[in-house]
Amino acid sequence: MNLPNLEVLALHVNMLQGSNYHPLYQNAKNCNTCPCLSIISQVSIPKEIESLTQLKGMYLGDNKLQGEIPKGAWQSENTGDIITQNNSLMGTIPSLIFNLSSLIFMDFSNNSLSGSLPENMCQRLPNLETLSMSHNQLTGPIPHSLGQ
Repeated sequence: MNLPNLEVLALHVNMLQGSNYHPLYQNAKNCNTCPCLSIISQVSIPKEIESLTQLKGMYLGDNKLQGEIPKGAWQSENTGDIITQNNSLMGTIPSLIFNLSSLIFMDFSNNSLSGSLPENMCQRLPNLETLSMSHNQLTGPIPHSLGQ
């Protein structure tokens, strides 16, 4: 990568294409806000995202992404925003996401995600200001902690 000091890369809402194993993932370990995964059109979120441990934000909306969200993709304790709306993601929301105490904004709307929300999610996400999970296939009760 010729930009060793890159901290923000915003490419969401495009129709760019690339392979799942793009050198960008390998070389963007210092990327703080890395929506670079949106360079992939009509494929899944690559597992290589797990190596991006300094993410402060992930903006993957409107990119025709399919498949499941990688389970180990949420290792940065400083992640503040996760936006994956308007894709075709399916499966459950990885439980590690609900351990990101610095999370402020979470938008998984308009996908095909299933499963339920953890009852204690509000205690685990004390800084959460925006939660958008509409238009998915979530089941189970609404966590009581949302009303407290």
